[in-house]
Order: sequence, then C-alpha cells, then structure tokens
Amino acid sequence: MLDILIVDDHPDQVAGMLRTIDWTSCQVTGTHAAYSGTEALEVLRRQTIHLLITDIRMPGMTGIELIEQVRRLSPKTRCVLISGYADFEYAKQAVNLNTSRYMMKPVDFDELQETVAVLAREVLNEAETAETYRKNIHTLHSYLPAFRSDLLTQLLGGRPMTGPTLAAKLADLDSPFRLRDECLMFAVLLAPEVGLSSYDKSLFEYGIVNITEELMSPQFVLWHCKDDENRIVFICKPVGETDDQAEPVVCVKVLERLAWQVQRQVLRWMSRKVSILIASRRWSFPGQITLPYFMLKESFRSRQMQPAGYVAAIDEQSVTPISGHINLLYEPPTLLRLLEVGRWNQAADKLDRIFAELAVKWTLSEEYAREAVFTIAGSFQSISHRSGRSLREITGDSGGEHPESMIGGSVEQFKAWALVALQRMKETIGGGVQNPKVPVLEKVYSYIDEHYGGDLSLQAIADHIKMHPAYLSKLFKAETSVNLNEYIMKYRLERAAHLLKSTDGKIYEIGSQLGYQTTHYFIKVFKNYFGMTPQEYREHILD
Repeated sequence: MLDILIVDDHPDQVAGMLRTIDWTSCQVTGTHAAYSGTEALEVLRRQTIHLLITDIRMPGMTGIELIEQVRRLSPKTRCVLISGYADFEYAKQAVNLNTSRYMMKPVDFDELQETVAVLAREVLNEAETAETYRKNIHTLHSYLPAFRSDLLTQLLGGRPMTGPTLAAKLADLDSPFRLRDECLMFAVLLAPEVGLSSYDKSLFEYGIVNITEELMSPQFVLWHCKDDENRIVFICKPVGETDDQAEPVVCVKVLERLAWQVQRQVLRWMSRKVSILIASRRWSFPGQITLPYFMLKESFRSRQMQPAGYVAAIDEQSVTPISGHINLLYEPPTLLRLLEVGRWNQAADKLDRIFAELAVKWTLSEEYAREAVFTIAGSFQSISHRSGRSLREITGDSGGEHPESMIGGSVEQFKAWALVALQRMKETIGGGVQNPKVPVLEKVYSYIDEHYGGDLSLQAIADHIKMHPAYLSKLFKAETSVNLNEYIMKYRLERAAHLLKSTDGKIYEIGSQLGYQTTHYFIKVFKNYFGMTPQEYREHILD
C-alpha cells in the first residue's frame, strides 16, 4: 500500500533496517534503498515515496539538503532524520523542514518500527480524508445544477434576499451571473400530450435544455429552471459582448433567431413541438427579473388556444394580464409590514419591484392604478397616523400632489411621489439618524426572510446574531413595539395567505414550506388568525 525509501551511505545500516523491521505490519509493501542523496532523488523522480528515512551526514548531499529537495518534489512525503550527533542546529533545521521525527543513532528498531507505523497511519488517514473530500466535492458538483435551478426559481418568485447573501450564494454555486448583470429572458413550453408519464416528460425537458444550451452557449451564458407550470425559464447574457451585441434590439434578434433553431431541432430529434417566448429587452439581475417572468407567464396563458410551435418576442404592451391584482403588493413581507418595523431600505426595494410590475399593468386598466395608489398611500397613511401626524404633514411640499390625483397620470409620476414620501417618512419617523441597533434588527429580519421554512425559535435567531435570547426579545420589542414571536407568526401566516392565493399548492405543502411541523397545527394557527381554515380562505378568494 505504501512505499518507503531508506537513505544512508553505510549499506549495512540500510540492510539492517530492511531486514529487521516488519514492514507489512506497518502497511508498507514497497521498500527502496539509496546510498546517497543523488540516488535518493533519482528514486523519488520515478517512484511515489510515502515515507523517507535518511541519515543526516552523508558525502555530497546531506540529509538536510535531501529533505529540502524532497519538499519540492514530494511535499506530502513523511521524513525521518537519523543522526549520530546530538547537534541542536541539526534538530532545529529538521523542525524548520517539517520533519516528522528526529532520531539518534544507534537506532532502536522497535522505536523506528513504531514511528513508521504511526507515520503510515497518518498517510493513509490523509489519503482517506482526501478521497472523502474528493467524493464530496464530486457529489456537490453533481448537484450544482439543481441548486442553481432552485435559486433561480426563488428569485423569479420574488423571494426576498439581501445583496450580500445572494452574492455569496452565486459564488458558492459557481454561477456566472452577478448582481446588476443585464439579462435577457425567454421561456420554453413543451406542447402538452395526453398519457405522457412524468419520467418521459422529464426526459424531454432534459433534451430541450441540452439542445438549447448546445445552440445558444457559443453566444449566450445561460441559467435555467423549471417553474410550477412546466415552463423551462432561461435568463441569459451575451458571451464577451461587443458594443453591437450590447444593444438590446440586436440581442433580442439574435436570441429570436436561435430560438427558431431550437424549435426546429427539438421537432427534428424529439418529434415534439415547443413554443418559445422572449421578453424583448434586457433586465437588471435580480431586481427586475420578476417583471419579464410575469410577462412571459401571462403571454403564455393568453395563447392557450393557439397551436403549439410558435416563437415570439413580447414587450410590456403586448401582455394582457389575466391576474386580478398586482401580485407584489400582497407578497409578504408587505409594504405596510416593512414600514411598521422601520425597514426603510427594504421598503424602498419593495417599491422598486412593485413599480416594475406596475409598468406593465398601469395603463391596462384604471382599476390597477387605483389598487396601487390606495394600497401604497394607505400604507403610508397608516404609519403616519400612528406617529400622530397626517401624511401631508410628513411629506410637505416635497411630497408633490395628493396620491389620488395620480390615478389618471403616469406610473413614473406616482413612483416619484412614493419614493419622496418614503424618504420623508424615514427622516421624520425614523429620526433621520442611524440607530445603532438597526444592524442587529436587520440581521433578525434577514434571518427570518431566508429561514421562514426552518427553525425560527428565539434561541435559533439569537444564536445566529450572537446575542442572548432574553436581551434580543427585549430589544426587538423596544425598537419595533412588536413582539418578535408575534412578528414571526404574522410573517408566516401572511406568506401562507399569499401562497394560497397565488399558487395551487396543497395545504400540507404550504404548511411544511413555512416551517409548520404538522398540517393540523398549521390549520389551527391559520384559523385563529384569519377566522377560517386555509381551504376556506382559498375558496373565499377564488369566489
């Protein structure tokens, strides 16, 4: 299993060691001899040597000089130095060269055998650890595509995630995408077929992804996932983009041409039709990607009666939404909830994402404008009144017109008003000066945002931010006027309500996704809060 090299300019010393030591019991199966440093290096160049025993004083090259060379040729080789002189300088040099053992002559063979056995175990354990690590890395890399897909699914669904957290996840997953990359998006839908098993469907989807990547990867960096309606959604960016390629119109045209090639190749090799829709401009990652995803979903839904096999580029004006409300207004944590606990930066991010969705819906119907204005302004007014002021007092002249007058105006006008109003509220109600406790609260909020499906006990959160649970609970209540457990309960239940409205997930799946250990307990807590069971709530919303 292991090979050892013994180096000494006295052949009888070498022969004595080779003859006396029980090498097999030490896991050594290959023994080699050399009678000078030069000979030893020749052996090392043609043979893997795990253990080296060398005399210090030899003609030409000393044992110290030999080990210096060994460290360059074979850094992991364990070295034992043998000396006939009790010389402190030799011992010090041996330590500096990371020598495993320094022994004096005459050599005690029992001690030497024990030394060899110990070093052999170290080598074997190190090799086993390295092999385990290699296997773990291999396993991890085999799961990376699934992990990447899961992350993209979360981002498309609007899962809140702080910039540093997302940047770390992207790095961990070896993703070529970075924050604020300008991306394109397209989605592929396999034509439905009666009787197609889940296994066969997954094979077709695998084939579609491979064909798409083969045709597009020379020109685009791709990242994909599958959504809950069996669409394969891709975001992409040009590879080594030139000034010409950087033009959105050019990118979309290239993408559309390649999409037609994908459609034809899937039909040729898989005898299946796919439909492909492309969002017709570039979007900032990750802040804006929920909007093109929404556009693609709605456009696919509006084409349900159209024969499969189409390829088209769509823009905001071509989308006729079926959804009855502005999704991001109600996605937890809601704007009102963020304002209640003073999460001003997150509230600004929330507004940015809401207005991105509004850019599509604002002009489609005045009802959408009314919904947005009354919900956002209502949240502002609620917080203003709690502080003993009117919203107009807080916003002042800088707040511009009254929000209701903007219903017939533009989304840009309303967005400008909302962001100014938010800043005024932050300065007036939030004090305008950075509260030293804010970073602690932000860590709490971020932990809840990212772990709402796991352990959100006071102890778990306190351990994460390295603070005593009792002090954390007291601090949170003092700074937000809300009990931490109450905040977590409302956060989970509002997210449950959102999932019941926006997905067709089963009750037990939603409960489990939100960290409830049993469906019975989830239903009980939900009913106590909303006055009806999750199923009754869903039926009520649908009605």
